[in-house]
Amino acid sequence: MSEKIFNYHGKDFTVQLNLGENGNLIAAIDNEETPLQMQHIDQNTLSFQYNNQLYNLYFAVDKQHVYTFVNGQQFIFDRVEKDANAYRSGDAAAESGNEITAPMPGKIFKVFVQPGQKITKNDRLFIVEAMKMENEVKSPRDGEVKSVNFNEGDLVSVGEPVVELLPVAADNEKEPE
Repeated sequence: MSEKIFNYHGKDFTVQLNLGENGNLIAAIDNEETPLQMQHIDQNTLSFQYNNQLYNLYFAVDKQHVYTFVNGQQFIFDRVEKDANAYRSGDAAAESGNEITAPMPGKIFKVFVQPGQKITKNDRLFIVEAMKMENEVKSPRDGEVKSVNFNEGDLVSVGEPVVELLPVAADNEKEPE
C-alpha cells in the first residue's frame, strides 16, 4: 500500500493506492475505496475507467504541487509538508541522478540490482507493473547502487524513490591482479 496526503482548497485528503485482484488499482480517498481499471500511457499520462466511463489523466509534479488535468478540468493539489520531498518526476530524478523513482503507481515486478552493485548508463534497474503493463526503468547514468528501497511485490506510487545511487568516483583504481 502507498499512502500520500494532499490538500485541495484547504482540506487535507489521504490517498491510498493498493493493487487489487487481477491487477486493478484500488484507490481510497479518506478510507473510501474506489476500484479503478488503469493503464499507464506515458510518464505523465494515465488512462482509467471509473463507473464504466474512460478518462485520461495528465499530471505533473513539483515540490509543492500535483497538477492534474481530467476531462477538460484542471485540479491543483498542494502536497502536505511531510510528503513534499517524496515526489520527483523522472526528469528531476535524472537531473539529481541519485534517486531513481517509480514512473507510475503499481507493483514492483522485478528488481535487477542490489546495494553495492556498480552500474552503467541504461542498465536495467527495476520493472513496475500495473494492469498487466510493465514499465522498465533504466539507469540515467553510471554509478553504484546505494540502496534498493522496495522489494519485488511491493506497491509504489508515482515518484517514490525505488533505487538510490552513489556517484562513481572519477579516479577509479583498478584492483591488483
